[in-house]
Amino acid sequence: GVALMFTLVCGSWVLFRAPSLTWIIRAGQSALELGLHLPRTLELLATQKTVLLILFPLATAIEVWQHRTGDEYVIFRLPTAIRGGLYALFYFAIIILGTPDAQPFIYFQF
Repeated sequence: GVALMFTLVCGSWVLFRAPSLTWIIRAGQSALELGLHLPRTLELLATQKTVLLILFPLATAIEVWQHRTGDEYVIFRLPTAIRGGLYALFYFAIIILGTPDAQPFIYFQF
């Protein structure tokens, strides 16, 4: 239920923000290629996909931990050094995965 809803919402975001139908098709093909060619580890190490392959399971593990303990603040109970490392890791991921060109928020266009 939740995973399906999450997938549908993310898919609708892609449709809403995509500049064209061609872009959507190419993005889908890229996603399929990533899933089909994971053994190409050396190539992945040089791309942004590596960051996602590391951070997605980590973020998922934190979410599962929060759900199982019923404590959404579980990350704040980690030792300061570990928590700081996680913050730095996610901060650099935002920088690495971010786009260099700024785009106005979609609602500013109306």
